[in-house]
Amino acid sequence: MSKDKRINLTQFDGMTEGPWTKDLDDEGKRWIDAYVEGEGDKNIARITNGSREDAEAIAKLPDLIAELKKCYDFIESRGLDEDIEHKMVIDLRECSIELLDELCFQAGVETGTKEEMIARLLE
Repeated sequence: MSKDKRINLTQFDGMTEGPWTKDLDDEGKRWIDAYVEGEGDKNIARITNGSREDAEAIAKLPDLIAELKKCYDFIESRGLDEDIEHKMVIDLRECSIELLDELCFQAGVETGTKEEMIARLLE
């Protein structure tokens, strides 16, 4: 995935740090609070008519953003932020005809010339 197609994580700079906790009303369906526990609990959001799943998603937001940042950092550190399909073509062109034949067999793709097999494997 190229950088221009990623979610811009800088928009979340300054967001209240987690962990966030969820709280449902007595019946678990009329309102949901997401808050940071501690001295003078800080309420982050209140959603009316939400579900338990909504509450879970909201409470996990800081963790999800942190994990996405780790993924982006990993992608960049490995030089994988370019078009991955382009990298696959380069790697497949370096394969022997025997290996391409085996890859086609494993993928259930018809064999042929080296270029034909690469094209079929990338479809």
